[in-house]
Amino acid sequence: MKKTLLALAVLASFAGVASAQTSVTAYGVLDMALQREDNGAAVNATKTALDSGIQSGSRLGFKGTEDLGGGLNAHFVLEMGMNADTGLSSQGGVLFGRQAFVGLGGGFGTVNLGRQYSPIFLATDSVDPFDAGIIGGTAGVGTSTGGILTMFGTPFRTNNTINYTTNNLGGFSGSVAYSLGEQAGNNVNGRNIGVSGTYANGPILVTAAYNKADTIPAAATGTTAAVPVDATKIGFVGGTFDFKVVKAA
Repeated sequence: MKKTLLALAVLASFAGVASAQTSVTAYGVLDMALQREDNGAAVNATKTALDSGIQSGSRLGFKGTEDLGGGLNAHFVLEMGMNADTGLSSQGGVLFGRQAFVGLGGGFGTVNLGRQYSPIFLATDSVDPFDAGIIGGTAGVGTSTGGILTMFGTPFRTNNTINYTTNNLGGFSGSVAYSLGEQAGNNVNGRNIGVSGTYANGPILVTAAYNKADTIPAAATGTTAAVPVDATKIGFVGGTFDFKVVKAA
């Protein structure tokens, strides 16, 4: 009982005296490139720019883990995205827009609370040969194109999320996430539900995922019609096979 109370206290605040069993790490990526783009026949179409996030998004993050004993650990991740060429946030002004969560891990698996990647994003990313370049989109000089998930209105990350992920069980693992809509009077509006399952053994990896996002309705105005509650549903199945010389995806 005392251990449970201690775990809940650490999960809520991650406070306490640092010890040899506690580790906090700062990490980051600064990705910049000088690019020259010619859009073709248009007049004055050539553009030269210093851009951020060409191959991967620039970021600064902090993560920590504390050993609570008995195979139990508390952990947190705070990660902000930035445009390294200007210093501005790359998540619309959100301070820790990439990830911001606390969690508990142990023999039961891992439970995380906060803003985090959706199960369907992690599943699709695991088989994307371009490391989210197909599912997440690609960036060019001053422009950005959405990937597969963006086209279907499926979030990479979700707020107010409770996520449970199993440990590896003979090559099988799974994840389920529930994101609270936090809309007064209705538990459905703004809600997001995601689930995924993966089998990885030697050269074989097979994964499947499903996501359901409920929209927030909007009342009619003088110029805009009312927007009813709707749901965006998307499923995904993919896999890879490593031939050592080349990997098929």
